[in-house]
Amino acid sequence: DHAIRFDCDRHHEYMRNVTPPYLLAYFEDARVVCKVAGVQELVVTVGDRAPDYATCYTKSRLINRARGMLLPLNARRHWHFSLAEAFTLQPAILKARLVNDPHTWSSKKSVLFWRGSSTGSGLRRDFVQAAANF
Repeated sequence: DHAIRFDCDRHHEYMRNVTPPYLLAYFEDARVVCKVAGVQELVVTVGDRAPDYATCYTKSRLINRARGMLLPLNARRHWHFSLAEAFTLQPAILKARLVNDPHTWSSKKSVLFWRGSSTGSGLRRDFVQAAANF
């Protein structure tokens, strides 16, 4: 998890030379932000770790450390459509893709699954423990 300087005019180089492959979704979304915001470059954090500086775009941040500007980065992984597609969808269709769940709340089990491992200070573990006691 780290910050990268994304040069909007060279997005095609990032897309062609992306390593590791999961960064491709971040670069797709960064390219859309460049286009919509009309900027030449962005500083974007990749991964789930909260940034240590204020002047970057990020997909997550700690509540008590308001650093970084939130954007739905890596949208394809989380919602199965890109940020570019989200900008072109009608609001009702976008809402349906994000909100509509075919399973009623009452039919769901009271279970929380943890995917991955705890990292850093155990933020995920602390969240799961707090949610379990909610």
